[in-house]
Amino acid sequence: MAKKGQVFQSYTEELKLRAVQCYLEGSTSYQAVADKLGIRSCTQLKTWVRKYRDGEVFDARKALRVL
Repeated sequence: MAKKGQVFQSYTEELKLRAVQCYLEGSTSYQAVADKLGIRSCTQLKTWVRKYRDGEVFDARKALRVL
């Protein structure tokens, strides 16, 4: 649950795609890719990789705005 005054980190679609590709093409861990690209949590990268493999958009909220 978010705390009052908490600021969330947002990442561009380009960075998300770059991170996913770095993980899939390399032999490094989620944590190593997250550290290299400055992603706050490797769990977030895991989510992006799952969505990429399943053919989903990274941010469903942005997809709804396009429709």
